[in-house]
Amino acid sequence: MLNVNNIHKGYTDSHGTVPLFKQLNLQVDTGNSAAIMGASGCGKSTLLHSIASLSQLDKGSIELLTDDNSICISQLNQNEADVYRRDSVGIVFQRYNLIEYLTAIDNILLPAKHKQNLDINFIDSLCEQLQIQHLLKKSPSRLSGGEQQRVAIARALSHKPALVLADEPTGNLDPRTSDIVARLLFDLCKETKTTFVIVTHSAEIANMADDSYDLENLCLTKRMHQTT
Repeated sequence: MLNVNNIHKGYTDSHGTVPLFKQLNLQVDTGNSAAIMGASGCGKSTLLHSIASLSQLDKGSIELLTDDNSICISQLNQNEADVYRRDSVGIVFQRYNLIEYLTAIDNILLPAKHKQNLDINFIDSLCEQLQIQHLLKKSPSRLSGGEQQRVAIARALSHKPALVLADEPTGNLDPRTSDIVARLLFDLCKETKTTFVIVTHSAEIANMADDSYDLENLCLTKRMHQTT
C-alpha cells in the first residue's frame, strides 16, 4: 500500500515561494492503480518524483507498505533512496530512457541483475505478454516508439517491484498504440499485484485505473470514472 499523507511542496522563484501542493493525500492499496491528471505545471511530475524519492518534501510523509517491509520514503537518505528505487520501484518514462548501447533484452534484465532477483521464467512471460520476443536482440534505435515503450515496461517490471510509477508513458505514441500500451501496463501491474501510479493527460487512460484524481487547487480531487 502507498500512503501519501498531508504532503506540502513548493519551489522558489524571483517572486518568492510558489506552492505546488498543500495537504495532499493519496492512498493506493496494494495491487491497485491510481491515475493523476491536471494542467501542465501543476505538480504532477513533482508528485511522482517525491514518491520515487527523487524530490524532497517540504512537509508530510510518504510510506510504502508491503508484506515484508515498511518504507518511510520521505525520510530516506541518499543511499537508502538509491536502494529503495533499485529494489522496490519500477519507473516508466515518456521518452523510454533505454540505454542505446544495450540490446532490448539487456535493458530489460538490468534492474533484475542490480537487485539480484533474476527470474528468467517471469521475464520470458513478460516479454511474451508484451509481444516483444522477436525484438530482444535489437538495439533501441531499431525499434518503433511503441516497441521501445513495451521494452521499457518489461524493464520496469523485471525485478518484481512493489511499486510502478509512470510519467506520461504514452505521450509520444499515436492514439492506437497509446491505448494498447496503456492497457498492457495496467493489466500487467494488476496481474503481478503491483501498486501502480500513472500521470497522464488522457481521460481514456485515467479511466483504466482503479481510481483517478485531478491535481488542482494544490490538492487531489477524486474523479468520477467515465462509463463506456
